[in-house]
Amino acid sequence: MSRSLLPSLVVLAFSGCSSIQPDTSSSDGRGSADSGSWDADADTDTDSDSDTDGDIDADTADTGQASDTADTATETDTGSACDETTPVKLFISPDDSNSMASGVLARLSVLDGWGRAPAAPVRTWELFNYYDWDYPAAADGQLLVTPQIEAQADGTWLLQLGISSPALANADRAPMNLVFSLDTSGSMSGAPLDALKATLRAIASSLRYGDVVSVVDWATNPNVSLREHRVSGPDDVSLLATVNGLESNGGTNLSGGLEKAYELAELNYDEGRINRVVLVSDGGANIGLTDEDVIARHAGSEFKAGIYLAGVGVGTGESYNDELMDAVTDLGKGASTFVSDSEEAWRTFGTERFVSQMDVAGRNVRIILELPPGFTVGRSSAEQISTDPSEVEPQNIAPDDVVVLFNELETCAPEALTNESPVTVTLTWDDPQTLMEQSVTRTWTFGELLAGDTALLQKGHAVFAYADALKLWQTQGASAATKSAVRDAITQLAIAESANPGDDDLEELRLVLDAMP
Repeated sequence: MSRSLLPSLVVLAFSGCSSIQPDTSSSDGRGSADSGSWDADADTDTDSDSDTDGDIDADTADTGQASDTADTATETDTGSACDETTPVKLFISPDDSNSMASGVLARLSVLDGWGRAPAAPVRTWELFNYYDWDYPAAADGQLLVTPQIEAQADGTWLLQLGISSPALANADRAPMNLVFSLDTSGSMSGAPLDALKATLRAIASSLRYGDVVSVVDWATNPNVSLREHRVSGPDDVSLLATVNGLESNGGTNLSGGLEKAYELAELNYDEGRINRVVLVSDGGANIGLTDEDVIARHAGSEFKAGIYLAGVGVGTGESYNDELMDAVTDLGKGASTFVSDSEEAWRTFGTERFVSQMDVAGRNVRIILELPPGFTVGRSSAEQISTDPSEVEPQNIAPDDVVVLFNELETCAPEALTNESPVTVTLTWDDPQTLMEQSVTRTWTFGELLAGDTALLQKGHAVFAYADALKLWQTQGASAATKSAVRDAITQLAIAESANPGDDDLEELRLVLDAMP
């Protein structure tokens, strides 16, 4: 007979152990939660009493008040008993694997004097996307999941999933059909326009002979400044001359700029190419219904890969509006990034990340996590998580990339947990070339996972705690709760640094945390 794991685990009061609470991270105040699924854009509701649908939609680390996970679960208890017989099946979605704007915006908020600017929402999944994770790459044509687990003294568990794609060198990628849709309105003058040009120079350095590029710059009216140009190779003279000649003036005609960009992308559409529209803007425009229709219509379907939209934000704390890029990249099935200066442009679009920013390794990725009876996810770095697959939007994963999902688990049946208790992860995705569905399923036991290495899990725990501190600072300033969260984050960071010596990402986290109140 298998011996129960950690028989002294605290039994928490749960409503049938079915409540799920991913990280409600973004401090931008948009979105809503419903029907037992959680979209982490809906994250500024810090009082679970105001949630009438029975789910838990507050990030319980955000308030410093009496809304910790166990308490909010008790508040939403419907009186049902703990289900100790039915395995738990959860559907999880991150954002696009290269949406990473929060990583830059959060750092700028603290270190560059942006303050608690609304331009700098904190989306935890974007922080996980921004930093590097040394998980093994998948084999060609496959996706690979690497789980790590750790028991906590309070009876909870930490589970981190690293989902990796195959490595792909720039020399081996498909040819590209790129159209740059560039905001050159008056608000782009100065630093935003400099960042825009730096972004295009970084991209130009990785283009190959035969790649087709077009440039649409738009202010009051759209202007095609480079049309269907086949580049000669890296740093193409004609492309760089076009970039260097851009100037800012006039109004903001997002609709005209997008329509013209997609028109050019369609003219050169080729299923054998990587087809992308790259929108660069300070977010000063509003996206209308017409724009949404244009983007969604071109983003593809189950029968066509489509033209994906990548969004690059530029600007300052006073001018940047993150909502535009977040909205258009959700519609366009692409990544949302932010470039503050030339250094960030090369970090995001330089040779190491160029292919992962532009290409796709798997479309419509679904992540299915199966846990033993009684388990629930208390909080997660995921954007969406639900027991109902229709409420979780599948996302794309880039080549040479890793999606990292950090989860805090709780169980109402700790006495039933043994070394042989299973954890199963199933990945399904569409091949980007054939559009045929692929899948892989792997099962581990708790005993196997507990014996494994946890270095990257400790890094994930540090990033998660960092996000908690940032969100409290965004909403409460230098409150007692914020200061406590910063101390907790620094404590976890020290553990992560010990497990991952010399990690550049952790050095950046320490720099930011040390500058916080």
